Amino acid sequence: MSDRIGARSSVRRGPPPTIALLLLLIGLIGSVARHAHAEVRVSPPPGWSADAAAPPGARAEARAWADATGLELTQVVAPDENDDFMENLVVLHDRRPLSPAALEGDEQGLTTVNELAGELFDVAGSPTVNEAVSRGQALIRRARWQQRGVTWDMLLVPSGSEHAVVLLKTRTANHSLHGDLIDDIVAGLSGVASPIVEFPRNTWRWVSWLTWLVVGVLAHVGALRWSDRTDDHATASRRAALTLVVLAAAASWLVYAVLDDRVASLTLARTSPFHVALETLLGGITGAGLLVVVGRVLGTGAERVDSAPRTGTFAVDPRPAVRRASAVGPAQPAARSPVPRPLGPNADAELGAASRDENPQL
Repeated sequence: MSDRIGARSSVRRGPPPTIALLLLLIGLIGSVARHAHAEVRVSPPPGWSADAAAPPGARAEARAWADATGLELTQVVAPDENDDFMENLVVLHDRRPLSPAALEGDEQGLTTVNELAGELFDVAGSPTVNEAVSRGQALIRRARWQQRGVTWDMLLVPSGSEHAVVLLKTRTANHSLHGDLIDDIVAGLSGVASPIVEFPRNTWRWVSWLTWLVVGVLAHVGALRWSDRTDDHATASRRAALTLVVLAAAASWLVYAVLDDRVASLTLARTSPFHVALETLLGGITGAGLLVVVGRVLGTGAERVDSAPRTGTFAVDPRPAVRRASAVGPAQPAARSPVPRPLGPNADAELGAASRDENPQL
């Protein structure tokens, strides 16, 4: 009985399925939380009210801008007083990533802000200001239009895998009285993060397949070079395929480890580090299978490399003569062909000696 108890206690059991699933869920939540970013928010200037406290006219105008652009309205900030001219500060969210070229390049940035301005208000030319503004480690694209006494300031604010469009409409005459309000808004922005670009999944696939093709050909050529047979493609392909499988396993593990920090970028491409690593592994295994097939097709004429002469005692395939046994008796030695001898004065004596040598009984 004690032996059974000891045997049972020595078995290590893993965590129950419920606990294992809970740990996995916690890991996934932690991974997502590492790469998540807060939404872009602005700090209301003094004397301005946000969201539900903003004047109804400002909220209606903000909804009209959201409908015109197809973006999500997340914040409305407007002055408390309600006069003939309504100033407004709106944050519109786009759940797509922002191209870094729109932030870094003046031409691409100008194209982007002009397209948005055409949807929001009537554009009467290029903006008077088009520049990239540093906000911590991220860049913000800032543009300004001034027409008919109205100043339109637009900000393209990256937020990781998303971005926001901040639009400020003010009266141009108020700038001399209250200063440039957009500078304070840029300084008080929250949720700003460098843009996360979508992982180039298709490009990765093509590069991966091309890499396995080159590595497979090099491995096959190397195995063929050190083979003990000439044109032994079958053996060389098997060795190269084994090498490719080992390299594929190591490469998939390395890809998984490296891409663990790019979860958000992979999520935009509707994939994950595990799937990319699995595609890498399957690409190497598929290349190994193709190598084996090609090696069998090309390996029909393999010949061993001869390190010995083809004939003689040390030939590669010596073929000794086979003596056939006679049906009557043992094989008889071949008869000697008569050799003409010169006759001389001692010819009889020489013939007699030769006869005694051949027949000792005489």
